Amino acid sequence: MKISARGCIYNWRAAEGVMILCYVVLELDSGDGLRLATAQMIAVSGVANKHLAGGDVARMANNIVKLKELQAYAHSEVEVLALSTKDFIKNAANSTMRFLDFIFGANNTTISREKRWEASKTQQETFDTQTKRGTRKKGASHITQSTTRKEKKTKETLKELLHNDQDLFPILQLTESLENEALAASVTVV
Repeated sequence: MKISARGCIYNWRAAEGVMILCYVVLELDSGDGLRLATAQMIAVSGVANKHLAGGDVARMANNIVKLKELQAYAHSEVEVLALSTKDFIKNAANSTMRFLDFIFGANNTTISREKRWEASKTQQETFDTQTKRGTRKKGASHITQSTTRKEKKTKETLKELLHNDQDLFPILQLTESLENEALAASVTVV
């Protein structure tokens, strides 16, 4: 499998005095492409991609650490709800309802349970529509949406490449550990 990208390494905009990191013309094998994409998701977001992608893993880990610090400082006056993507994918309506119950209080009468459930079902319908198309863009597909045996094999191969990566895997493993702790410590909405 080959991954190609075009562009430039640096694009100097003299008028703005800004150096922009762009894509370089590359022919990458799947392992190098995965490492590049994973590195971007761990640490990079910038002007080149209009701050629309990247840095998600580091930002998520930082948020978890900062919320723990806030809880310790505020002596448990701060409640945190952590929702897993896996649970959201399984049932977007239930995850949305947990979120709304957390925000408004499960017994809140201002926004009725029926209204919150209606909003949750709308979120589920939106999610289902997007997933049936593959992703948000019509006709696009994503490795996480694998359905065929070949796609699933490719996904497993890519997971194994990351698992064996001496630089990226420890970061991903630590982040996963932080996520699991946050999910386990998350408040139970009653």
